[in-house]
Order: sequence, then C-alpha cells, then structure tokens
Amino acid sequence: MDRATASQGFTLLEMLTVVTLLGIFASIAVPSFTSLVNQTRTRSAADALFGLLLQARSEAVLRRTTVTICTSDTLWRSVLGDCDSSDATSLRQVTLPPSQVTAQPSRTNLSYSAEGTALMGTDARVTVVLCHGGDATKGYKVDIQRNGVTRQYPMGKADAAGTALTSCRP
Repeated sequence: MDRATASQGFTLLEMLTVVTLLGIFASIAVPSFTSLVNQTRTRSAADALFGLLLQARSEAVLRRTTVTICTSDTLWRSVLGDCDSSDATSLRQVTLPPSQVTAQPSRTNLSYSAEGTALMGTDARVTVVLCHGGDATKGYKVDIQRNGVTRQYPMGKADAAGTALTSCRP
C-alpha cells in the first residue's frame, strides 16, 4: 500500500474517540457555564439597582426635591414625586430578568430628600437582597442607611465584616 493512500482520512475508531471525548468535556463544562451565567445575571442586576439608588439620591440633591424609588417584582424605577401620582416624572428604571433574579426589599417605599437623606419612616436602614433561584451564597445585599449612604456587599456577604448571607430575604 502506498503511503499517500494510507493517510487520507480518519478511521471510524478515531472519530468515535474524539466525539466521546467532546461529549465528556461538554458534560463537565455546561453546568459550570450555567452557574457562571446565573452569577453574572445576579451581579448585573445588583449593580444596576445599586446605580439606580445612587442616581436617585444624586438627583434629589441636584434638583432639590424628593425622589422616590418605586418597586415591583421585575421593575424598579426612580421618579420625581410619588409613585402613585399620574404626573410623576420617571428618571430611571431597572428591569430585573423575570423569574431569574429576585430583589427583596425590607421596605417597599423609599425616598431621598433634597438633602440626600433617605426617608424611611422609623427604620434605621433599608436592605435589598438580590438572589437567583433562592441561592443566598451567590446573592448580593444592598444597604441604604438613614443618612443616604448606600453600600453593596460582595457576593454571598451580609456585611462589611464578611458575615455570610444566609437568606434571600432581608
């Protein structure tokens, strides 16, 4: 047999081996990739919500008026005035991916005054916890203090000391 004729292609055994190895690698990579996508969605939603809160406070100070954060399951928005008012001017909104990332606030009403302080009734702080699929270890916590200072903690952390986030509820 001529050498050029013997090396013209792959044998069936070689092809089956490659396909089997690709299947094994894919079965290992897909769960990790899915987890990465879910973590990215949650992080993106937490960053967007954090930005909304910071901008609402800035707008309240800049415009010398009250800015209110209106919340629902999938839509958070900042408005001038009251959420229920028909003439409320919407400033910014954040849409959470439905049925993927949940944002649970400890209080439904939050406003910033013209001085930049948070108007939150008798509460000392408002907490928002964002999770994907109820997994608190990969969730994010955002704290808004009465003086208006807003903090976002790292993934899975409940405070600056590094205490683990144990629940998706504030």
